[in-house]
Amino acid sequence: MKEINFNATICFQEDTIFMKAIISEVNKLRVTYNKEIKNLNNETLKKLSKDIRKNKILNNLKCSQYLLDDIECMIVDNSLNLNKTKLHINASECNFIFSIFNAPYTPSLGVEAFYFEKIQVDEVLHKYQTNVLPILIKEASKGFFSAHTVALFPENHISGEQLIGDKIFYFVNKFALRHANTTQKILKKMVTSSSFNKLKAISYQEIESAVVYWVWLHEYHHQTQGFLPIPKYLKLKSIKILAGLEELRVDLGSMLLCVESYSTMGNMSEFVFQFILSERLLRYGTDGVQFNINGSENPSYDALSSYMFFNYLIENNGISIQNNKIHLNDNLINVLKELLQKIYAIEALISTKSETEVKEELLNFSHKLLCSKNEKLISANIYYKYLRHTIL
Repeated sequence: MKEINFNATICFQEDTIFMKAIISEVNKLRVTYNKEIKNLNNETLKKLSKDIRKNKILNNLKCSQYLLDDIECMIVDNSLNLNKTKLHINASECNFIFSIFNAPYTPSLGVEAFYFEKIQVDEVLHKYQTNVLPILIKEASKGFFSAHTVALFPENHISGEQLIGDKIFYFVNKFALRHANTTQKILKKMVTSSSFNKLKAISYQEIESAVVYWVWLHEYHHQTQGFLPIPKYLKLKSIKILAGLEELRVDLGSMLLCVESYSTMGNMSEFVFQFILSERLLRYGTDGVQFNINGSENPSYDALSSYMFFNYLIENNGISIQNNKIHLNDNLINVLKELLQKIYAIEALISTKSETEVKEELLNFSHKLLCSKNEKLISANIYYKYLRHTIL
């Protein structure tokens, strides 16, 4: 039997208790301030600053001091800058984030905090430069509880901006749980026996490993590939339908990079390729949809990306439906390449056309993929309804 280090165990227990105590105090602030965060003013900032300072647990934290300094500057300058807080977050030693958030796609966020653990990244990924940080969430305030809150972007802070070099945090354990709880069910029931063979009977640890590759390559393609990289063209791509197309673009690039990288990635290349394909094609279109009071669909931008993807693959024989199950056809890779090249061809127009004109071209292409001229009338391929009925 392995000898237990009791001192280390006690330290870990004390750290865990301390984390929980801090998060508990932040949750109390959430109750008081989260409705006011949506319409932030100096009076609210002054009250928040006062409550943090008089809180014996929160006031002693280094990150709290940075946040308090930023709040004071915001009051004086009548601005929404979090310069010191974000500098601290971008520092390598940071493992706790305490800030003020206001994110349109994540309305639950307000005054929030979380502890995290960094994940060791395979050396092969370091050749693809990105500022992504794959992490494991250890403790978090309630705003991060939503199953769909799986990442933290710089623009999610109330400052609302993403600067080059700002870290992007991906919550690997939350991605992994979604795959285990939803995607694996789809793979067991809704795909043919010869499709997605690398993903069947995989362990939870293998799922986490695949997520690390996925989110790393995902951000690499957002930031460095194509003609309209993010953050430079974030505003152009911020409306929901174009955000969906952008998610599809970067995952197409990531999948094809895996296909071309067997010599460096080895067995991970096909495994990660199938993993990204399963998430982008199958899961987002299944669980990324909310329903309005009247029963109409309200798909997320990720769900829209699945709809676009599914329609294109069906129409171009990349996938087929066999006995009510999804089958990956032999020419799938060629179809993926064709789709990515079509997106790149539109983005390349930025060299001769204005951003407004290119945006219109991207919108037209997106609606064509969705088989709709009006985003409000978009509905999924009927197969997604069958998926939801069977899986959820």
